[in-house]
Amino acid sequence: TMPRSQTMPAARASVVSARRPMADSTASMRLPSRLALTTGLGTPTGNVGLEYTRGLSKHFELALGVGVAIHGGHPQGAAMPRARLQGDAVALTVGAGMSVGAFEDPAGLLAFGDIGHGDQTAAESGTIVRPGPVLWSNAELGLELGDQEGVFLRSVLGVGVITADGAENQPRGESRRGFVLPYLGFTIGSTL
Repeated sequence: TMPRSQTMPAARASVVSARRPMADSTASMRLPSRLALTTGLGTPTGNVGLEYTRGLSKHFELALGVGVAIHGGHPQGAAMPRARLQGDAVALTVGAGMSVGAFEDPAGLLAFGDIGHGDQTAAESGTIVRPGPVLWSNAELGLELGDQEGVFLRSVLGVGVITADGAENQPRGESRRGFVLPYLGFTIGSTL
Protein backbone atom coordinates (compact mmCIF):
# COMPACT_ATOMS: atom_id res chain seq x y z
CA THR A 1 0.00 0.00 0.00
CA MET A 2 0.99 3.59 -0.54
CA PRO A 3 1.71 5.81 2.38
CA ARG A 4 -1.16 8.20 3.08
CA SER A 5 1.00 11.25 2.35
CA GLN A 6 1.44 10.10 -1.26
CA THR A 7 -2.26 9.41 -1.95
CA MET A 8 -3.56 12.74 -0.62
CA PRO A 9 -1.87 15.02 -3.21
CA ALA A 10 -3.18 12.81 -6.01
CA ALA A 11 -6.68 12.89 -4.56
CA ARG A 12 -6.54 16.68 -4.15
CA ALA A 13 -5.36 17.15 -7.72
CA SER A 14 -8.24 15.08 -9.08
CA VAL A 15 -10.79 17.04 -6.99
CA VAL A 16 -9.32 20.38 -8.13
CA SER A 17 -9.30 19.34 -11.79
CA ALA A 18 -12.87 18.06 -11.47
CA ARG A 19 -13.96 21.47 -10.10
CA ARG A 20 -12.25 23.55 -12.79
CA PRO A 21 -14.53 22.62 -15.71
CA MET A 22 -17.60 23.29 -13.56
CA ALA A 23 -16.30 26.72 -12.52
CA ASP A 24 -15.47 27.54 -16.16
CA SER A 25 -18.93 26.52 -17.37
CA THR A 26 -20.55 28.58 -14.61
CA ALA A 27 -18.51 31.62 -15.64
CA SER A 28 -19.56 31.26 -19.30
CA MET A 29 -23.23 31.12 -18.26
CA ARG A 30 -22.95 34.31 -16.16
CA LEU A 31 -25.59 36.82 -17.22
CA PRO A 32 -24.11 40.14 -18.32
CA SER A 33 -24.66 43.54 -16.79
CA ARG A 34 -24.21 46.50 -19.10
CA LEU A 35 -23.97 50.26 -18.75
CA ALA A 36 -24.79 52.56 -21.65
CA LEU A 37 -25.29 56.16 -22.72
CA THR A 38 -28.59 56.74 -24.52
CA THR A 39 -29.67 59.54 -26.84
CA GLY A 40 -32.57 60.14 -29.16
CA LEU A 41 -35.82 61.89 -29.87
CA GLY A 42 -38.72 61.11 -27.54
CA THR A 43 -37.03 58.08 -25.93
CA PRO A 44 -38.17 56.75 -22.53
CA THR A 45 -34.98 58.20 -20.93
CA GLY A 46 -35.40 61.59 -22.60
CA ASN A 47 -32.96 63.08 -25.09
CA VAL A 48 -29.86 62.05 -23.12
CA GLY A 49 -29.70 59.33 -20.51
CA LEU A 50 -27.89 56.52 -18.77
CA GLU A 51 -29.12 52.91 -18.83
CA TYR A 52 -28.17 49.89 -16.70
CA THR A 53 -29.17 46.52 -18.15
CA ARG A 54 -29.12 43.20 -16.30
CA GLY A 55 -29.49 39.85 -18.05
CA LEU A 56 -32.28 37.80 -16.44
CA SER A 57 -31.83 34.70 -18.61
CA LYS A 58 -30.33 33.81 -21.96
CA HIS A 59 -33.16 35.53 -23.84
CA PHE A 60 -34.45 38.17 -21.40
CA GLU A 61 -33.03 41.32 -19.83
CA LEU A 62 -34.24 44.27 -17.76
CA ALA A 63 -33.07 47.82 -18.49
CA LEU A 64 -33.44 50.65 -15.96
CA GLY A 65 -32.66 54.16 -17.13
CA VAL A 66 -32.65 57.80 -16.11
CA GLY A 67 -32.20 60.84 -18.28
CA VAL A 68 -33.28 64.32 -19.10
CA ALA A 69 -35.44 65.91 -21.77
CA ILE A 70 -33.47 68.75 -23.34
CA HIS A 71 -36.55 70.96 -23.78
CA GLY A 72 -37.48 72.03 -20.26
CA GLY A 73 -34.72 70.00 -18.57
CA HIS A 74 -37.21 67.55 -17.08
CA PRO A 75 -35.88 64.32 -15.53
CA GLN A 76 -37.14 61.01 -16.95
CA GLY A 77 -37.09 57.46 -15.61
CA ALA A 78 -37.75 54.17 -17.41
CA ALA A 79 -37.95 50.41 -16.92
CA MET A 80 -37.87 48.24 -20.05
CA PRO A 81 -37.94 44.43 -19.98
CA ARG A 82 -36.65 43.06 -23.29
CA ALA A 83 -36.64 39.77 -25.15
CA ARG A 84 -33.31 39.17 -26.86
CA LEU A 85 -32.29 37.02 -29.83
CA GLN A 86 -28.50 36.93 -29.81
CA GLY A 87 -26.22 36.03 -32.71
CA ASP A 88 -22.42 36.21 -32.79
CA ALA A 89 -22.12 39.98 -33.16
CA VAL A 90 -25.75 41.02 -33.75
CA ALA A 91 -28.79 40.94 -31.46
CA LEU A 92 -32.43 41.74 -32.07
CA THR A 93 -34.34 43.10 -29.05
CA VAL A 94 -38.06 43.59 -28.47
CA GLY A 95 -39.16 45.49 -25.38
CA ALA A 96 -42.26 46.71 -23.60
CA GLY A 97 -42.08 48.87 -20.48
CA MET A 98 -43.02 52.04 -18.65
CA SER A 99 -41.48 55.47 -18.23
CA VAL A 100 -42.33 58.60 -16.30
CA GLY A 101 -41.44 62.27 -16.57
CA ALA A 102 -42.82 65.70 -17.34
CA PHE A 103 -43.90 66.19 -20.93
CA GLU A 104 -44.03 69.51 -22.78
CA ASP A 105 -45.33 69.88 -26.29
CA PRO A 106 -43.06 72.48 -27.90
CA ALA A 107 -43.88 71.34 -31.44
CA GLY A 108 -47.64 71.38 -30.95
CA LEU A 109 -47.87 67.64 -31.57
CA LEU A 110 -50.96 67.32 -29.40
CA ALA A 111 -52.96 68.85 -32.24
CA PHE A 112 -52.64 65.42 -33.86
CA GLY A 113 -53.59 63.48 -30.72
CA ASP A 114 -56.91 62.92 -28.99
CA ILE A 115 -57.36 66.51 -27.83
CA GLY A 116 -59.09 67.45 -31.05
CA HIS A 117 -58.06 71.04 -31.75
CA GLY A 118 -58.00 70.52 -35.50
CA ASP A 119 -55.40 72.76 -37.13
CA GLN A 120 -54.76 74.67 -33.91
CA THR A 121 -51.68 73.71 -31.89
CA ALA A 122 -51.97 73.04 -28.16
CA ALA A 123 -50.06 76.28 -27.44
CA GLU A 124 -52.47 78.33 -29.61
CA SER A 125 -55.51 76.78 -27.95
CA GLY A 126 -54.17 77.45 -24.44
CA THR A 127 -54.84 73.87 -23.40
CA ILE A 128 -51.66 73.09 -21.42
CA VAL A 129 -50.94 75.58 -18.62
CA ARG A 130 -47.86 73.77 -17.26
CA PRO A 131 -46.15 70.49 -18.01
CA GLY A 132 -47.04 67.76 -15.60
CA PRO A 133 -45.81 64.26 -14.98
CA VAL A 134 -47.05 61.63 -17.38
CA LEU A 135 -46.78 57.86 -17.30
CA TRP A 136 -45.92 56.28 -20.64
CA SER A 137 -46.40 52.73 -21.88
CA ASN A 138 -43.60 52.02 -24.36
CA ALA A 139 -42.82 49.35 -26.94
CA GLU A 140 -39.67 49.13 -29.04
CA LEU A 141 -37.72 47.09 -31.54
CA GLY A 142 -33.92 47.28 -31.45
CA LEU A 143 -30.91 46.15 -33.43
CA GLU A 144 -27.64 45.78 -31.56
CA LEU A 145 -24.08 45.32 -32.82
CA GLY A 146 -21.35 44.18 -30.43
CA ASP A 147 -17.70 43.21 -30.37
CA GLN A 148 -15.59 40.68 -28.48
CA GLU A 149 -14.58 43.31 -25.88
CA GLY A 150 -18.19 43.87 -24.79
CA VAL A 151 -18.70 47.26 -26.47
CA PHE A 152 -22.06 47.58 -28.22
CA LEU A 153 -24.16 49.97 -30.29
CA ARG A 154 -27.94 49.71 -30.40
CA SER A 155 -30.55 51.59 -32.39
CA VAL A 156 -34.21 51.43 -31.41
CA LEU A 157 -37.46 52.43 -33.00
CA GLY A 158 -40.37 52.63 -30.62
CA VAL A 159 -43.67 54.15 -29.66
CA GLY A 160 -44.91 55.60 -26.39
CA VAL A 161 -48.53 56.13 -25.32
CA ILE A 162 -49.49 58.38 -22.40
CA THR A 163 -51.40 56.16 -19.97
CA ALA A 164 -51.69 58.61 -17.04
CA ASP A 165 -51.56 62.41 -17.09
CA GLY A 166 -50.79 64.66 -14.13
CA ALA A 167 -50.82 67.98 -16.02
CA GLU A 168 -53.16 70.81 -15.19
CA ASN A 169 -55.16 71.46 -18.34
CA GLN A 170 -57.44 74.31 -19.34
CA PRO A 171 -59.83 75.61 -20.43
CA ARG A 172 -61.77 72.41 -21.09
CA GLY A 173 -59.83 70.16 -18.68
CA GLU A 174 -58.86 67.76 -21.45
CA SER A 175 -56.30 65.05 -20.77
CA ARG A 176 -53.31 64.02 -22.85
CA ARG A 177 -54.05 60.33 -22.15
CA GLY A 178 -53.90 58.25 -25.29
CA PHE A 179 -51.42 60.59 -27.02
CA VAL A 180 -49.01 58.51 -29.16
CA LEU A 181 -45.39 59.55 -29.69
CA PRO A 182 -43.01 57.53 -31.90
CA TYR A 183 -39.34 57.61 -30.87
CA LEU A 184 -35.91 56.89 -32.27
CA GLY A 185 -32.94 56.19 -30.03
CA PHE A 186 -29.28 55.25 -30.07
CA THR A 187 -27.21 53.61 -27.36
CA ILE A 188 -23.49 53.04 -26.89
CA GLY A 189 -22.26 51.01 -23.96
CA SER A 190 -20.17 48.24 -22.56
CA THR A 191 -20.53 44.99 -20.66
CA LEU A 192 -19.46 45.38 -17.02
